[in-house]
Amino acid sequence: MITREEFHEYCKDKRIAILGNSRIILKEKLGDHIDSHQIVLRMNMGYPKPDLHSLIGRRTDIWSAAMADQTKQRHFHGLFKDRKFTLWPWYDLSTMIAEIRENTYAFPPAFYKEILGECGSIPSSGCLIVNYFIRHIEYEALTVAGFDFFKTPNFHRSEIVTAHHQPRKEEDFMVPVLKKSRGVSWIR
Repeated sequence: MITREEFHEYCKDKRIAILGNSRIILKEKLGDHIDSHQIVLRMNMGYPKPDLHSLIGRRTDIWSAAMADQTKQRHFHGLFKDRKFTLWPWYDLSTMIAEIRENTYAFPPAFYKEILGECGSIPSSGCLIVNYFIRHIEYEALTVAGFDFFKTPNFHRSEIVTAHHQPRKEEDFMVPVLKKSRGVSWIR
């Protein structure tokens, strides 16, 4: 595991793209714009296959591994092999595979509880990560794309999977955050 200080220093004063996996990210050719950021963060199963590079870019500097399924963790750990860090936004480390621990930053459990209380429902990994960066990272600029609060399927699935999330509550919580925060560009 890496320290808070190491992760924060890596992100400090950088232009950062945080990419969700909603199909809305496939509407435009954002690949070059995404890859122009100093740090590109991708969520969970959002691996940029070559046929998607012109739409969603090719780089991944930080991978969010917020999935309890260890088989999927291993699979995507292998795909995202060129990343600098892994991000673990959940409070429970018990499902994290050993292979990803070395270069992983895990959010403090208190942060999860804070967002859970404010959101009023179990937050998605995207909700946690965007809020963490806005509240705790001294970034230069933050671009957020590929988030539509479960209105469309992920680009790697054919169906909408909300799991235990409440999309409407999360949208009501997140839209004001995205609109009012310093240096945030939300691509919808």
